[in-house]
Amino acid sequence: MTINFEVMRQGLQPHLESLKNFNFSYQNPLFWIFLFVIFLVLTKPWGAKKAFAFSLILGAVLLATTAFEQMFFRTMVNPGETFDPTIIRIVSGVVIAFTVLYFALIKQN
Repeated sequence: MTINFEVMRQGLQPHLESLKNFNFSYQNPLFWIFLFVIFLVLTKPWGAKKAFAFSLILGAVLLATTAFEQMFFRTMVNPGETFDPTIIRIVSGVVIAFTVLYFALIKQN
């Protein structure tokens, strides 16, 4: 059995670019792999239940951020104008930071 890593890289490149542009989608397999890796890494120190809850909340916040950006873009931006989602991403980052602090420092198993 041989694995052609070049073909695999070319197939996953659009999904990786989507994540680099902070465009999270439930259809992106790398998004789910990212959440699963976070779950696996956090299972050892936090336990499965806490790690799963954190991964689920993180995924929901990221998906909601992308959905809100797209909704705001469709409803508020006129054709030909530019849209800078920095404020939306900052708010999302603050929510994620508070979630990390809550799970790391406060929430018990």
